[in-house]
Amino acid sequence: MGFSRRQAFAAGCAALLAGAAAPRSMFLSAASTAAGQCFAVAFDGAGAEAFRLPLPGRGHQAAISPQRRVAFMAPRRPGRRATLIDLATGRQLAVCDAAPGRHFYGHAVYAPDGEHLFATENDYEGARGVITARRSDTLEVVAEFDSGGVGPHELTWFPGGRRLAVANGGIRTHPDQPRRKLNLPEMQPNLTLLDAASGRIVDQALPQQRQAGIRHLAATGDGVVAAMQYEGPPADDVPIVAMYRGDGAL
Repeated sequence: MGFSRRQAFAAGCAALLAGAAAPRSMFLSAASTAAGQCFAVAFDGAGAEAFRLPLPGRGHQAAISPQRRVAFMAPRRPGRRATLIDLATGRQLAVCDAAPGRHFYGHAVYAPDGEHLFATENDYEGARGVITARRSDTLEVVAEFDSGGVGPHELTWFPGGRRLAVANGGIRTHPDQPRRKLNLPEMQPNLTLLDAASGRIVDQALPQQRQAGIRHLAATGDGVVAAMQYEGPPADDVPIVAMYRGDGAL
């Protein structure tokens, strides 16, 4: 059986769980049916389903706590409600809504000690990206700061565990026009390095092409790898993968 691009992406982005809190290794992914019902689905390596939890809307990424006991399912834009999931039982533990005038942008990451998590959000009235810090148990917002750009998508810890690397895609959107990209001629993506304690911008790096929106990140031993989505003419030959080591350059 063949895979569509979306199916392959979903399979590749499933979160692998392996730890004392889980009875066996398991994958956790967002899923939806042809009828539009949305779920968080856990399954093992043989494809056997462990649980299926209904979601209020389309999920995107499940951030796994360091203790591997819970997962924060961040919704796909323009979703406003995120879900906290008990990985042992598949139950919903809590939900949280983005503040008025905002929506989640698909990704979150837990602090190394598991006490807090950080999520990307869109302040669509202010046309700016926001990072919210939330308590990991109640999901209450305890701090927030500017993402350093527009359209933040994925964020991850830079090596050392004190700074957050944020992929600011550069594309302005608004839920009143959910499928439109409102600023493609002027978009300016960047990769921003933030001090997680203060929200201070430590460093920023820009791609060579302003329409190469930075979307996803993967941490390495000495930096992060960034994957980009090019919004210009399809015939253009543009690099869409870059390495960043905290020195202002991609």
